[in-house]
Amino acid sequence: MKTKINITIDPFVLEQAKEKGINISETAERAVVNKLNPENPIDTTGDHCEYCGTKMKKATANDMNGLYYFLPDEKWICPRCEKKFINKLIMSKSL
Repeated sequence: MKTKINITIDPFVLEQAKEKGINISETAERAVVNKLNPENPIDTTGDHCEYCGTKMKKATANDMNGLYYFLPDEKWICPRCEKKFINKLIMSKSL
């Protein structure tokens, strides 16, 4: 679960980001992660699940069906692998 925060950004920069379809929250989070762990930069070109290799587009705020960046593993994951990992966690906790 992520925590909501407020950031201040120049209105011109915000407008430019909106025009180019840049996700401010995602970009800010990646910048912080890169500052915390510069030896392991986030791959912004992910086009396949790093667990099963399935090729698919990245998820967006308007279309969540796609790859998304999974923290703390710092890998791109598909919905199928996410469901598999969640089910495995649920099963291990119910035993």
